[in-house]
Amino acid sequence: MRIPIHPDDLNRNRGFNSLAKQLRIILHGPSRISLSLAKDILAKGFGYESFYDLEQKARNCTPNEYCGTENDAKILMSVGIRAAALSSNTTINEQALKKLIGSFALHSLIAFKPKSAPLVEEQTDLQQWLDEPQSTVAGQRIKSIAQLITASGNLRDQALLSCMRAGLRPHEYLSATHRAKGAIFVPMKKVSHYLGYTMERLPKTSRSIIKRYVKAQGLTDGDYLFPSSRDPKRPMTRAALANLLASWVQKANIESGPITLHGIRLGTAASQRERSRRINTW
Repeated sequence: MRIPIHPDDLNRNRGFNSLAKQLRIILHGPSRISLSLAKDILAKGFGYESFYDLEQKARNCTPNEYCGTENDAKILMSVGIRAAALSSNTTINEQALKKLIGSFALHSLIAFKPKSAPLVEEQTDLQQWLDEPQSTVAGQRIKSIAQLITASGNLRDQALLSCMRAGLRPHEYLSATHRAKGAIFVPMKKVSHYLGYTMERLPKTSRSIIKRYVKAQGLTDGDYLFPSSRDPKRPMTRAALANLLASWVQKANIESGPITLHGIRLGTAASQRERSRRINTW
């Protein structure tokens, strides 16, 4: 058994990292226990080979992935953490571990959150676009990806797709940072200075998704909208984004040629032109 970990669970001070910090306090070794070691031990307690293995598998985790019962999960954690600590030349206070696992709110993890119907606002935002006919091949392929992402419930992926649909270039939204009062600052290089764009830069159909994602992430002033999974102080890399797109394509079973980030921008623009043409001929 393995406890499912969703990408959002790995954000700062969220489910997994919060527990790792608490676990670190009750671990003892020849020298001070590092947070990275605590994460590695906790990852093994969750049923993974290492924290790196957990990070890799989290990328493909969906909110609906089977997680078993909370009692089963806590038994797995108790046994797994003890074994991992022993193999890592560390000792652990048994009573403290029992208390920690007993008090840990598993519902703070995405997999254990109560399943509920999507908010009406989200249905309106994405469904309005998904319900529109796509006459171009590119539009149909993008729609397949959008349907996949919507069904997954992954707000980060929905927010990324919203930026792509808005016509923003990857370097623009990957550099986007959260600012006070909910604005999103997108640095766009022009000559020798930067011009600031807020969420007005995004279409109305994308704003509620971005806002929900920002709220779920708990972003504070200056945080990257799409941080690196390895270092939240750095933005997601273009390579990581390309790998994510490749995973979307694979999961959506799209086989009629490669899909690129640039292709999504062009495909979305073509769909918008087609929609505008239909409206003007009515």
